[in-house]
Amino acid sequence: MSDYSKTKEELIAELNLLREEVARLRELSEASVHRHLQFQKVLELVPDAIVIVNEKGEIMLSNARAETLFGYSREEMIGKAIEMLMPERFRQSHQEHRQHYQAKPYTRGMGANINELLGRRKDGSEFPVEISLSPIEAEDSIWVYSAIRDISKRKDLESDIRKSMQKPNLTEKELAMLEGILSICSSCHKIHDESDDVWKTVEQYILEHSDAVFSHGICPTCFKELYPQFYKEYLENNQ
Repeated sequence: MSDYSKTKEELIAELNLLREEVARLRELSEASVHRHLQFQKVLELVPDAIVIVNEKGEIMLSNARAETLFGYSREEMIGKAIEMLMPERFRQSHQEHRQHYQAKPYTRGMGANINELLGRRKDGSEFPVEISLSPIEAEDSIWVYSAIRDISKRKDLESDIRKSMQKPNLTEKELAMLEGILSICSSCHKIHDESDDVWKTVEQYILEHSDAVFSHGICPTCFKELYPQFYKEYLENNQ
């Protein structure tokens, strides 16, 4: 039946239905925008950098922390591949990992990655990161929520701890010198330091070639010879 054959009442009914559909779509659109804004507010409260990508790996949402961490504005990131935030040498392999994850998404917590991950800032500098992943349903597809954390300070601290634990008291050269044959004067008992051809006291030599720290005292023999009067008093008081 053509529009020309429809009655006035039928046309008015169809027009009313069309108006109702437009109103419903407008409400859905407004609700979608409202949810988006509310979700964006939540993202800004998260202390980590947040990047959300669609099934194609395109960045759909991010928070201010992500802008600060990577040096890109939100406008520069939205619609771009997530690989822009990592070193170029890893981008091809990451696309394969991303496709594998997208086929079977699961929640992965911070620190669950086996290999060290690196992020890449807009200026090209790289830094170690930890990433947690969570799949979320959006627009009839699965998007991926990524929380990214800069762990540079923690890596530096771990490196300092390892160095302090591995640092020997003496270097190999110093150990070899102390383990070798030392020339000692039979009269003054000074040691000949071949490195600078100088005769040094035993105390001076050990201080320069080890991490030893001296505390001074006096042995019983020297106490008796140097301070006989005090030595006698000492014996009387300790009998």
